[in-house]
Amino acid sequence: MFVQDKGSVTTPHSRFELSLYTELEQGKGSASFAIDPKFDIDLAVPNLERTLKIYVNNTPVGSLPGIDPVDEDRTLHLGVKSTLEKPESWLPKFSTSIGVDWNWPPDPYVELNISKYLNFGNLRLYPKQSFWLNTTDRLSEQSTLRTEYWLSKNMLTTLWSSIKYTQDDGYFNWEQSQSVIYRLNDYGLDMDTHKMHFCNLKFSIFGDNTVVKTYRLTMQYKFPIYKDWIFLELSPELKFEKETDWETIRVFRVGISALFWGLYNMPK
Repeated sequence: MFVQDKGSVTTPHSRFELSLYTELEQGKGSASFAIDPKFDIDLAVPNLERTLKIYVNNTPVGSLPGIDPVDEDRTLHLGVKSTLEKPESWLPKFSTSIGVDWNWPPDPYVELNISKYLNFGNLRLYPKQSFWLNTTDRLSEQSTLRTEYWLSKNMLTTLWSSIKYTQDDGYFNWEQSQSVIYRLNDYGLDMDTHKMHFCNLKFSIFGDNTVVKTYRLTMQYKFPIYKDWIFLELSPELKFEKETDWETIRVFRVGISALFWGLYNMPK
């Protein structure tokens, strides 16, 4: 799934995002159905809204960018984060978080993200380096590079490269994805996929260390169903996994999402 890099846009004070995904998966002689809610809330601290925020979400720390949202491990996270960024400077953006995974017993963690938005006209680069430490995975790191090239005003291609190392597992998880995206509304050359009508054809490869584990071919179609703040997403997919001897698995995913940027941007 194409994801907007939050470091490339001006972030308003508070943010509330709610998504719900349902998925039907059918392989040889079997079928499964899953429902997965997702939420992400950033609350600005009065007088410190540009530097400190309280957050509540159930998005896993260190997920690969193209992972199936239904496959993510939903654990409640609560914490505070601080961001240091000078958009006109050559320095990268630094973001630190201190929080807790609300399991039993609770699992505290610390996270550091270093990212940079590089604009070369039609070519955009989004490098990001992440480190986090908790009692479950111990020390982990993730390196990600998103390359974005605009072929025309409404068409672009993106390349995701991401690799993650977890000290507890002792091996690498990685992803390589290529997308061709056609935008059906006009937001200039800065993409905000939360308020965008688009089609996306994506091919992804996932693996551990030197072993390829999964191939996925996905067609994603996202469109507004109410004004510009509630969107519906339809994603048919073909998936091939090593553990099922590369049999063809047919997937159909439906997602609905709503995003609000501060109370002053709530729909009337």
